[in-house]
Amino acid sequence: MVSKLRILIVDDNRPLVLGAERVLRKEGFEVITAFDGLEGLQKAQQWNPDLILLDILMPKLDGVQVLDSVRKSSNVPVLVFTAACDESGLRDIMAHGANGCVRKPFLIHDLVDCIREMV
Repeated sequence: MVSKLRILIVDDNRPLVLGAERVLRKEGFEVITAFDGLEGLQKAQQWNPDLILLDILMPKLDGVQVLDSVRKSSNVPVLVFTAACDESGLRDIMAHGANGCVRKPFLIHDLVDCIREMV
């Protein structure tokens, strides 16, 4: 049996997280969620996901801090979703080790397509 791809979603926007979780589960992914940066970092270390979907502006630890910490021990693909996905913001995020960026607001099928391209 083929194991499901494990995706960790880290964002403080509960409706966005729960909606994305529902759609990604229907698409056949295993999903775990976190609602702030600290919880996201803890779950990334415990759960060893195949992909992390990461917001930048969050409480406790922001997405850049989470990304920097993840990169110290893992090369897991990280897809950032943020409203600040312009050219300079993208360069900054990529310099911290992100693998891609999806601009908020996004269409869920665009997110699914981006995930499938990354894994």
